[in-house]
Amino acid sequence: MHNFFSPNISKTQDIDAFRQRIVHNLLLSFAIFGSIAYIPSIYFAVQHKIYSIVVLDNITIVVIWFVLLKNLSFLKKSLSMLIMFYILGLGLLIAVGPAGAGPIWLLMFSIMASVLFGMRAALFSLFINILTWTILSIFVYLHLFPWMKTLPKASHLWIIIGASLVCANAMAAISVSVVIKQINKLLLKEKKVGDELKNEIETRAKAEKRNQELLKKLHQSQKMEAIGTLAGGVAHDLNNVLTAQIGYPELMIMDLPEDSPLIKPLLSIQESGHKATAIVQDLLTMARRGVVVTDVININQIVKNYIKSPECNKVKSFHPNVTISIDLDSDLSNIIGSKIHIFNAIMNLVNNATEAMPAGGNISISTQGRNIAKSEKGYSDLAKGDYAIISVSDTGTGIAPEDTEKIFEPFYTKKRMGRSGTGLGMTVVWGTVQDHKGHIEVKSKKNFGTTFTLYFPTTDKKIADNTKALSIEEYMGNHESILIVDDEKKQRELATDILNRLNYSVTSVESGEKAIEYMKTNSPDLLILDMLMDPGIDGCETYKQILEINPGQNSIIASGFSETDRVKEMQKLGAGEYIKKPYTFEKIGIAVKKSLENSKQNRFTLL
Repeated sequence: MHNFFSPNISKTQDIDAFRQRIVHNLLLSFAIFGSIAYIPSIYFAVQHKIYSIVVLDNITIVVIWFVLLKNLSFLKKSLSMLIMFYILGLGLLIAVGPAGAGPIWLLMFSIMASVLFGMRAALFSLFINILTWTILSIFVYLHLFPWMKTLPKASHLWIIIGASLVCANAMAAISVSVVIKQINKLLLKEKKVGDELKNEIETRAKAEKRNQELLKKLHQSQKMEAIGTLAGGVAHDLNNVLTAQIGYPELMIMDLPEDSPLIKPLLSIQESGHKATAIVQDLLTMARRGVVVTDVININQIVKNYIKSPECNKVKSFHPNVTISIDLDSDLSNIIGSKIHIFNAIMNLVNNATEAMPAGGNISISTQGRNIAKSEKGYSDLAKGDYAIISVSDTGTGIAPEDTEKIFEPFYTKKRMGRSGTGLGMTVVWGTVQDHKGHIEVKSKKNFGTTFTLYFPTTDKKIADNTKALSIEEYMGNHESILIVDDEKKQRELATDILNRLNYSVTSVESGEKAIEYMKTNSPDLLILDMLMDPGIDGCETYKQILEINPGQNSIIASGFSETDRVKEMQKLGAGEYIKKPYTFEKIGIAVKKSLENSKQNRFTLL
């Protein structure tokens, strides 16, 4: 019954939907009115002993209801209706002659063929009607039809009606097919214009949405850059302050006997300096100046190291109701990056997760490898390629949608200030991911937990074996001359004291200009150049001018920041090792020794 009253017809305004409606409405009309006329028609046929009409009416009414009640295709419905029209026309011509409704049904057969199937169907139906009339004309000529006995001038009437039928049939069928064709063209043109307009609207809407997203990202980037610039300046100054706190205790301990009571407080001072350096490192990461992306590392190993670390044990002791589980992909590819920064990112994500579960819960750390296609939805900001992915999930309170976009801003928190670290944890995570050319994804539902997913591009390179520890004798000097160039007095003094202890002959100056003057009359074995010096020229410009005086001058670069474009420019000019402040005995000693040995090897190669 559903198919009878509500057929499955397309709601579009094209010619096919129009034809479907015509077929359904015609069949419905024939079913209703045919059922009403069925009994009178049968009664008339029986009274006049025209039993062929009785058979024809029964067949017709059964076919109409069958087609309506069955879920037939448009083609089957259309062909059934056309065959029914043709059979009705043919049957009535044979039964009652041209004076009955037979010619009308044949004309309907041809017109509907042209409406439903076009010009070819119109011509084919016209041919069928002409052929039918011609064949029946032979029977008329032979006086084989019973109605010819009662119809005056039956032959003449047959010829007149036949000629009229053929002419009307030709004109009607061809005209209707032409009109339908033109209507179809207009509908197609209108649809094309509508589709183009729709596409234009959708394209503009997408462009507007994209512009809004880009504008939002620009504002966010500008805000982070402004805060980062401030943080970078503060971090630079703090690095200089912390140099003495970290470096001098190490030198003092070397001069004390092993059982000296001063060693413990000196180590405590040094440890405090390292903790302060970690905060400075957070500031540098936020300022996008802290990551030196040079090492081949594996995230699985970093996760394992974190689980065994004092930081993780501290979390477990402070939050006994929180469990931490790991699920690591054993085939995870390596990445190029900073082990300490990835470690800190994991640590900050876990700390954030525990704060979101005051009543306890589970934190899950998992890794997996994945290939990202450029066209993949949701990853338009990522370059096509393979990524190592780490996810940190919790079962905590979740993050409200209005807060999701703010969580990476410095000092943004819903927690009580002063009880949950520096307020830079999530900003450090964001900065680390950006510096590694990665992508961060946040999925959260209020009261159902949060998942942070970090994507890092992979590499085919293998992890180097750097397990061998060097003794101090291995990086002792042999009275080589070294010039230290740094605008900070404490940095110069500490570096000088360390290098003197390592048996080097050290001179220091406070600016690039004084270094250039010194080089005019001296040729040290090695320069240690600070990158940022104020006022005056920086380390890169200093090195360029020194090379004009002494081509091939050996040098290493020192800075509190990560490798910048200026550092890379210096290394292209011939500068060697890069060391990051604050100085430690081992760090500066190994870098100086390595640079001097490389310089000797290069000279031997040239000889």
